Amino acid sequence: MGMEHPMNVRAYLDRIGIKDQPPPDAATLQRLTYSHVTTVPWENFSIYLDEPFDLSVEHLEKKIVGEKRGGTCWELTHLFGSLLTHLGYSVELYSGATWSHRESRFNPLHDHIVLSVTVPTDGSGPWLVDVGLGEGIRCPLVLADGMEAVDLGSTYRLVDDGDFMVVWKHDPEYGEPEPSYRFRPKPSIIEEFVGMYLYRSTSPRSYFVRHWICTLATDDGWIVLLDDRVSLPNQSAKRSMKDEGELRRTLRELFRLELPSGRRVRTPAALELSTPLGSSAVSEG
Repeated sequence: MGMEHPMNVRAYLDRIGIKDQPPPDAATLQRLTYSHVTTVPWENFSIYLDEPFDLSVEHLEKKIVGEKRGGTCWELTHLFGSLLTHLGYSVELYSGATWSHRESRFNPLHDHIVLSVTVPTDGSGPWLVDVGLGEGIRCPLVLADGMEAVDLGSTYRLVDDGDFMVVWKHDPEYGEPEPSYRFRPKPSIIEEFVGMYLYRSTSPRSYFVRHWICTLATDDGWIVLLDDRVSLPNQSAKRSMKDEGELRRTLRELFRLELPSGRRVRTPAALELSTPLGSSAVSEG
């Protein structure tokens, strides 16, 4: 990746809770990745606020760093890759595709985006870095066939499958290993992702257009908001929300996410006919 836009590196590091200026080594890469997924949520509320869809670093820095928002995989990963480049790492964008549980197949290419990162100080790597999956691994994984890492009790294994590398996830609680996503280990440019990014952000058939989604990693697991319900790590019960004011309070308190005031958050199709949220007005908490 090139440095297409001058970045306020200090502001970005502050955004993810890094107060020093760490050296660009393997330990720092681990620290930056973990800090990012535990401070910057995956969220798709730009769709429901009618905000512009723009993958330029300038726009994403304003949104995610300046406005302290989150984003989708394309937004989070592209901006994080730019930060790593500015810090001195060698970074490549790789095109990926998540696994569709409903259809038992991989989604189309460019449906996901990951980073290949090489450490400049010792040339170690490349590392697979993914800060945009939503409920994925919270640390880098050595990008080589057969490499494994354990996170939150699940084992992630990287398997060479010819033209693609596949990330398998084994959670003993749910039985057999299953694919999480696959990616093509060849450099891509961000322009290749624009079509899928816009499709997922605008098509009535897109899951993102039908559901509010927000996730954030913690030390114990993931906080997950799906429509009007929130699940917390190590808790079987789910919280529910009754109106938009409660949605905004939930995002603020659990995800440290402040949506713009004075603008209605549109209700997703999955809720508009089934809950009071469908007719609620803006109600700041």
